[in-house]
Amino acid sequence: MKIKTSGLDHVHVYVNDLTGLLELLDKLFECEQTQQSEIGSVGAYQSTVSFPGGGAPTFLDLFEPSDDTGITAKTVQRSGEGIGVLSFRVEDIDAAAEHAVSCGLREISRVGFPGVVHQVQFHPADTPGFMIEFVEYEEGAEEKMAEIQRRKASGEHVDGLKVRPGTEPSTDSASRTSAS
Repeated sequence: MKIKTSGLDHVHVYVNDLTGLLELLDKLFECEQTQQSEIGSVGAYQSTVSFPGGGAPTFLDLFEPSDDTGITAKTVQRSGEGIGVLSFRVEDIDAAAEHAVSCGLREISRVGFPGVVHQVQFHPADTPGFMIEFVEYEEGAEEKMAEIQRRKASGEHVDGLKVRPGTEPSTDSASRTSAS
């Protein structure tokens, strides 16, 4: 059995200056960016960037360490800035995870976003230097993510997400509506 996938869903990029990268991408490309979030559970500031003219739903999930001890800081310390995760959209996350394990990958977590997306991550030592992640979105995920962005922009903390201190909420209603 091979895993059925619609391809690359998103790429995690780890940097030391998220604001600087977002500004550069905005200067270079027509792109949509979510408001920067602080995600305490992984010790990161985060934003997503999508490219609406590309036709594909693939987006960048950008992370900057928010403290020196979180998993994001450890990732940057271990591997430096750059790509850390390739995330593939799958039809059946449990079957895909089972197959990946049978192919020699070690599952290390199932961090997702309740009610929106299921995710499974595999150890980067089993791949050429990056983590592989599978994602499966629940029905209505886009609408749920848009609501999370609206609530977060209004200052509400939503399931561990909050607007990064010192950043202004996005007023661009066309911004990518990622849960993160």
